[in-house]
Amino acid sequence: MNIVDHRGCIVSGAEPAALESFERALAAYQGWRSGAEAPLALALEQAPEFVMAHVLQAYLLVCSRDPRRVRSALPELVRARALRANDRERLHLAVIEAAIAGDYERAKRGLGELLAQQPRDVIALQVGHAFDYLTGDSERLLARVAGVLPDPILQLYSGQSAIARNDDWQTVDPLCSVGGSPCGPMNQIQSIGLDPCQSYQSGGTAPTGCSRESAMLVTLNPGPYTMIVSGSEGSAGVALLELFEVN
Repeated sequence: MNIVDHRGCIVSGAEPAALESFERALAAYQGWRSGAEAPLALALEQAPEFVMAHVLQAYLLVCSRDPRRVRSALPELVRARALRANDRERLHLAVIEAAIAGDYERAKRGLGELLAQQPRDVIALQVGHAFDYLTGDSERLLARVAGVLPDPILQLYSGQSAIARNDDWQTVDPLCSVGGSPCGPMNQIQSIGLDPCQSYQSGGTAPTGCSRESAMLVTLNPGPYTMIVSGSEGSAGVALLELFEVN
């Protein structure tokens, strides 16, 4: 049975509980916070053959900039190489091998290949940024997010049911009424300062393509929900999803 992570990427050797532990570790890593080690250790305890958990463990070491910690990632790489891995995971292992050897250019090329194949691979994106910064590669640092999703669509789920949707923030999708979760119109989104066409500088111009961004202001009852970002007409790219609580 294939298990996919929260971004839709297939992961090898995982179990549901281990995947949740891994996602908690990844969230800490992405937020540049401490505390990724404990849930990651739990994920590996729950599923010792979870390849991406080994990959993330190795990246925590190779991205530290401490030569001793970088070299200490080698046993993790050896363990992961002995496991059954898919193509994406093998590319990650090749990147780690290059980083341990100090060949950051080869590592960055590998991460670029990963993102071309899997635009939602946030680990590849974050590690790529770290290596670009480390090597002073400002051109590539900017280029990694140049493949932004041009026309994103937001869908909000309660369980298996879609209850709200938005494609282009200046319009309200009919699903917002049918799904029982009323969505605020454009002027309400503007009034709370979350207008995607709001200029980042006083007196500046609106960001290019801002009218095609998606946003929804929705009233929800307490409970678990899932938000999914996809591309219009099946397009792919990098997207940033932000959630705000508005009183």
